[in-house]
Amino acid sequence: MKDRVAIFIDAGYWLKFCSACGKRVDYNKFANFLAAGKDILRVYYYDCLPFQSAAPTDDEKQRLSKAQRFVYTLERLPHYEVRLGKLAKHQDNQGRVNYTQKRVDLMLGCDLVTLSAKQAITEAVLVAGDSDFIIPVKIAKNEGVRVTLLECRQGSTRPHDELLSACDLRKPFLLSDFNKIVQA
Repeated sequence: MKDRVAIFIDAGYWLKFCSACGKRVDYNKFANFLAAGKDILRVYYYDCLPFQSAAPTDDEKQRLSKAQRFVYTLERLPHYEVRLGKLAKHQDNQGRVNYTQKRVDLMLGCDLVTLSAKQAITEAVLVAGDSDFIIPVKIAKNEGVRVTLLECRQGSTRPHDELLSACDLRKPFLLSDFNKIVQA
């Protein structure tokens, strides 16, 4: 089989790195950078739309509209598919409101395992950092897929050590690399 890559982007992880850079990403350039000349099957982008209360405020409406425009733009790029989870709102013991993404990690893991088991890809590039992906990575490797982790090391984006060990290859990604994929 010809080398074919699928790219899996956990937006929560990736956007933490991007916020430190202060520039807008050209997602077509980003996909090509990650594929490194290989044939791209698909670029999966996993995220959640902003939370909307029962009676949304103007700010909530604006955030949703902006996020929907971004999703619309991504879905029109070659090879991109956006997978949306749900955003859950909850309060901690001190009454502070927190939001948690639901279903996102599970969708990414399922897609990685499914494509690997069907032998639809020979390589996977993972843009993520938490330990939830260790088992899907190991399954993909058992199916003969080479897994590369984009290793963002800026602030809180440092990947989990066990995930670093689980992947076949690690591709360091620094702020200097970011300049290769920004919008002109």
